[in-house]
Amino acid sequence: MTNTRTTTWANIGTDISSVSDIESALTKANLNFNVEKAPLMANYNGQEIVIPKKVITLRDDTLEPLGIVGEDYNVCQNIDAFDFVNYVSGDLKFDKAGITKGGMVYVITKLPDVTILNDKFTPYVIFQNSFNGGYPVRACIAPLRIVCQNQMSIAFRNAHNTITLKHTSSLADKLLIAKKTFSEVAEYMQTLNAEAEKLATYKFTSNQFTKFVDEVLPIKEEMSDLQKERVQHARDQFFRAYRQDDNANFKGTAWGAINAISDFLTHRENSRNTATANENKFVAVTFSPEILQKFYDRISVR
Repeated sequence: MTNTRTTTWANIGTDISSVSDIESALTKANLNFNVEKAPLMANYNGQEIVIPKKVITLRDDTLEPLGIVGEDYNVCQNIDAFDFVNYVSGDLKFDKAGITKGGMVYVITKLPDVTILNDKFTPYVIFQNSFNGGYPVRACIAPLRIVCQNQMSIAFRNAHNTITLKHTSSLADKLLIAKKTFSEVAEYMQTLNAEAEKLATYKFTSNQFTKFVDEVLPIKEEMSDLQKERVQHARDQFFRAYRQDDNANFKGTAWGAINAISDFLTHRENSRNTATANENKFVAVTFSPEILQKFYDRISVR
């Protein structure tokens, strides 16, 4: 685990913190383009043929191919997908934006800090779109524990951290979606606070935490020496996260274990320090933190 702990998006995307509207954010991040569909062609023995029931999506400014989709695929332009963000709240601020190698267009925003168990959390809301069919238009709530920069992306039974969005054009619809989005973020943060208070009273000992690490990061006899070494390195990072000073008040509780798991997932060292590796970690930790969700689902039935 490195000494400096940062967000999973610290080393990707474009800083858009100086802008105050979505069009400026997209322009600054070079995402304010339109996408068109075109027939998918192939060359066979010198003859151009059209691939049936498939089309290719292209940027209209550079003709860069973005994906191959079904002929009925509905393109949702970035400005249309995200335009309602201007109406979410006067307190919403822009942070980062970009497009991953996997084709996910993202805009990262944040709302004012809240306090949970005497810790400051920043509610980040991450909006996404794509043109290859890989990602729907949606938003994800990713609370960040400021003291350690841990992402707490958990789906609760009565407050999910993802919000499905719809392509809309009317002002009335934009205002409605904006209001609904802001309401769901507020509800989610209230649920997170309630769950944190409850989980901080649940005993979860160091021995139980060790058993959980054994379960999710087992060292198996059939592994090669290199594989065993890599798993052991990950396990060491996991235990260091559990022993961090900022987790001292919660050790021995389920909330302490969640802090350690989110710390490990957020700051786990990449096997290769590449742009793609950083993007993959951002997507995984933000949208599908499986180990964290697995632990919460298990402990929440108590």
